[in-house]
Amino acid sequence: MLNAISWQCYNVSTNSIDYNTWSLNLTNTPYRFSDDLNKFTVIGCDTLAYIGDFQRADSYQSGCVSVCHNEVSLVNSSCSGIGCCQTTIPKDLAYYEVWFASNFNSSSVWNFSDCSYAVLLEANRFEFLTSYITTTQFWYNNNGTAPLVVDWAIGNETCEVAQRDKTSYACISEHSECLNSSNGPGYLCNCLRGYHGNPYVAQGCQDIDECSDKDQYPCHGICQNLPGSHNCFCPVGTYGDAVNGTCTQTQHQKLPSSAKVAIGKSLFFPP
Repeated sequence: MLNAISWQCYNVSTNSIDYNTWSLNLTNTPYRFSDDLNKFTVIGCDTLAYIGDFQRADSYQSGCVSVCHNEVSLVNSSCSGIGCCQTTIPKDLAYYEVWFASNFNSSSVWNFSDCSYAVLLEANRFEFLTSYITTTQFWYNNNGTAPLVVDWAIGNETCEVAQRDKTSYACISEHSECLNSSNGPGYLCNCLRGYHGNPYVAQGCQDIDECSDKDQYPCHGICQNLPGSHNCFCPVGTYGDAVNGTCTQTQHQKLPSSAKVAIGKSLFFPP
């Protein structure tokens, strides 16, 4: 999804700070912010921004400070505190709000950087550019938004508990399995290995015909599809590894001519 960017800018004409901060609430929904793929990101040259959730029992709060004194110190793709800072978030976070520290602003660096930004975003989709400091490019990239990843899960129960109530248990396909959520409470359903489809509907997980997909399941011999798996054999008269294509011709032991004659005589001329 796209998430709004919080910002604060120094207003030269009024000698004051204009700002717009953002909060996002996914509480009481199946969704929560991905702790693996998202990072709280702060851009600016005299900026301290906070992210927090005071609705949590443990009252989560974190922050990131970004400082730079001139354009020379900025480096593209570097987000280690000079013009750009990033920090992780905890698991099971479904609400957050952003605010800026009032004693950090752009009043001392406005001649080359008059705005600061803060947003929870998908880390792999972000690359810091020095132009984000000297222009409003970062805000206008996606009209004041940035990509954000949310995880989801079913209910608040573990697989062990959920499986006891067959009327509400969601993994109803015969060849499905239950996995506990890795980001907060709840569970998810997957098709078993060797099956694909929709584990949330009856007969949704169907057998994969590995023999029809030689790119993903290579077999340089005789392929035999099985429920949930497959076999790959070397052709008759060969041996080796058919998956890697190393089937070789079977070498039959040859007897010398004198031995064949001796065997023939023993058959027709018994003692």
